[in-house]
Amino acid sequence: MTLRYRLAASLVLAGMLAGCAGPSPYEQLMAAKPTGSPFSRALYHQYARLAESLHISEIPGRTSFDARGSLSLTEVSPDRARLAIHYAQKAESAASGEEPLPEAAPADDRVAENLRLELLRMLSNGRSKAPAKAAQAQADYDCWVLDATVASLSAASQSCHAALLSELNALHQMPGIFEGGPSPSGTHPEKKSPPDAK
Repeated sequence: MTLRYRLAASLVLAGMLAGCAGPSPYEQLMAAKPTGSPFSRALYHQYARLAESLHISEIPGRTSFDARGSLSLTEVSPDRARLAIHYAQKAESAASGEEPLPEAAPADDRVAENLRLELLRMLSNGRSKAPAKAAQAQADYDCWVLDATVASLSAASQSCHAALLSELNALHQMPGIFEGGPSPSGTHPEKKSPPDAK
C-alpha cells in the first residue's frame, strides 16, 4: 500500500486507530531514507516540509505534523487533508529517486504559466548545478499554486509566491543556471518587464 493510501486510511479511520501502536504514516514518511540524485533528495525534504506545514494530527493524542500547534482531525478541513496527502505523495515519489514535475498552472492564469515556464527553464540546469535551491523553488511554486485553492491558506500561498520570486532572482545570479534571454515573468532584477499599458 502506498503512502498516499496509508495517509488517506489514517485520516478516515483515525478514531478507530487511536489505540493502535506503531509509527503513523507521517512518521514513516519522515523516517524515509531518500535515494536518487541530490535534487530528488532535496525535493523529498521540501515536500515533506509542506506536508508538515498543514498541521495535521493523524491520530488524536499522538505526535502531529506540527507539535507546536497541532490540530485534531475534527479541526482539519478536507481540503487541507487533501493537500497534505498530495504533498506527502510527491515527497514519497522523490524519496524513491523520482523527480516529480511542478504542478500545472491554473487555467487562464498567465502569471502562473509564465512563472512555471521560467521554473522549468531553470530546472534544466538547476537540477544538477544548484539542486537545493532548485528544489526549494519548485516546492515554493507548488505551494503558491496549490495552497491558493484553499481559502484558509491564502496567506501561505502568497508567502510561497514571494519566496519563489526570491529564489528565482537568486538563481538568475548564478552562472550557467539560466540560458538565453530574459525570463518570461520578468523576475530578473536587471530585466524587469515594463508595466502593462493602461
